[in-house]
Amino acid sequence: MSIYSITLNIKEPVELPAKNNLLVRAMEKKSNDKPTSALKIKAKVKILALIFSAITLSWCFEGFRQIKTAPTLAHYGLLVVGIISTALLLWIQAFWIYIEEKSKGTLAKKVIHFDHLQEWLEKRTNMSDKGDKANRD
Repeated sequence: MSIYSITLNIKEPVELPAKNNLLVRAMEKKSNDKPTSALKIKAKVKILALIFSAITLSWCFEGFRQIKTAPTLAHYGLLVVGIISTALLLWIQAFWIYIEEKSKGTLAKKVIHFDHLQEWLEKRTNMSDKGDKANRD
């Protein structure tokens, strides 16, 4: 008998308790979550954000390249602006993906600051809708 041969004699399926099984808890949570109203992001805006992300990432690379050749304050500024704007645009796109997955009910992990931001945006949208309705009357 080799150390690599393992024989399992299981006659009935074994059920693991849900408290100890992370996969079961995640699946239960997904099935219990109700889809929420999604903030609609237009495809044009998503494409523009993707294009601007590529542009700002190229600013990062250009800033590094310019600093290697002749470091000046403008080159450091280009690098810093490129890094900050790329990070901001990627964070915004991550938020869009998060709210889309949440609205579909396929959210794998909750991100608290995205939830707070979504609540704030929904409140703000509802307030502006109420103000628009009042102005129309």
